[in-house]
Amino acid sequence: MQNRIMSRRRSSIDILHEILMLCDNGGVKKTTIMYRGNLSYDQIRRYLTVLTTREIVARNDAGDYQVTAKGQQILSRVSSVVGVLSDLRTELVAESDSVPAVQSGFLEKQAVSAY
Repeated sequence: MQNRIMSRRRSSIDILHEILMLCDNGGVKKTTIMYRGNLSYDQIRRYLTVLTTREIVARNDAGDYQVTAKGQQILSRVSSVVGVLSDLRTELVAESDSVPAVQSGFLEKQAVSAY
């Protein structure tokens, strides 16, 4: 169970958080976001289009993407959500490690033998 929980794909919230964190450090080029965020060109294009349209991220005079004032508020909220989700994920992994595995068919055999 732990492998399944730990090897999950990133959610759109995780990707959004990563992009905002990268853009929050004074501005960054699209290529840098793509490589550091481990995103494909198509992904970065879609996310940046939405973020710039909603004025969460803007391009500065040097052509770098940086978080706007509105984006700062959203980054703060998203960081809180990502933190809570990370804590829950950690608890789920710890919980799955402490629960013993049920043998396949064990409950069915008990139910049949009861009759």
